[in-house]
Amino acid sequence: MKRNSFLFLLIFFAQSAISQMIVSPASAYNSHETLLITRIENTKNELRIWCELTSYIEQSGFCLDKNTWIVLQDGSRLKMRKSEGMPNCPKQFTFNDFGEVCRFMLLFPPLPEGTVSFDLEEECDANCVRIIGIVSETALNLEYLSALQALNARNLDIARDSFIKILDNSQSHNIPLRSSIFGYIINILYEQGNLKEAQKYLRLLQTEKPPYSGEILRELKKLDLLWVE
Repeated sequence: MKRNSFLFLLIFFAQSAISQMIVSPASAYNSHETLLITRIENTKNELRIWCELTSYIEQSGFCLDKNTWIVLQDGSRLKMRKSEGMPNCPKQFTFNDFGEVCRFMLLFPPLPEGTVSFDLEEECDANCVRIIGIVSETALNLEYLSALQALNARNLDIARDSFIKILDNSQSHNIPLRSSIFGYIINILYEQGNLKEAQKYLRLLQTEKPPYSGEILRELKKLDLLWVE
């Protein structure tokens, strides 16, 4: 038994060394609100992305174009190898019931070592899937999800401080998630009536201009009292 247990541990650590699993990866933007990435696993041979799509329209259909890509921060792309559980267009998955869920997996070439964030983009004519800034680094993802949990619970001080900490610790990463974090910090400070600090972070966002900052800035411009040119 001891030998078998030792062998099991060796296998476990070997597998851990060559694969990385992220549960509920965060992202900066998702074109389809009911399409969720539930987990991703990057191994030495392939990247696996598990997805769930919920339909709130009876007798609706969905498909994914075979020309679906992982886009890395340097602009290079990895083409989807296979989709399991979701047909490639023009074939469709048909949702028969309200609230029905389709679970499927997408297979790509492996992410390069050290990848912190990537985009998922479908090439198609209309309603294309586009998920920007998917986090593929475990610690960053856990910290971000924890901050979101505090925000959803209306623990604004904890959420604000958590987002600021993530922002400070991720300065070396030029990733879309930084734009979202800036947006959360600014909105929280604005809601708390701390306009001076909100404007400080707005100026930082305007100066840094991380990926996806343009979309965040357009949303923030709706806060007329906050906006500074």
